[in-house]
Amino acid sequence: MFETQYEYGAETDELTVILIDAIAEIEGISPAEVAPRINESVDPDAMERVLRPLPDGSERDGRLTFYLLGYRITVRSDGIVRIFEADE
Repeated sequence: MFETQYEYGAETDELTVILIDAIAEIEGISPAEVAPRINESVDPDAMERVLRPLPDGSERDGRLTFYLLGYRITVRSDGIVRIFEADE
């Protein structure tokens, strides 16, 4: 299992970049090889909307799980990202 954490900031693609970089690091490949594939598994804009804090700043309580390149990825609204091999 690989685990990382993110915080929402001004960059709208921050979470997507973290996911792409993490998978690339695990696989030992360039992030450019992962980036085009993420849209096959999840809509990055929808993922951001579902998980980011509410307009009043309060955190959501949720998680999103999807599969990408043989990995099961779970992103929680508290910022925890966990990446497992799909068969774990």
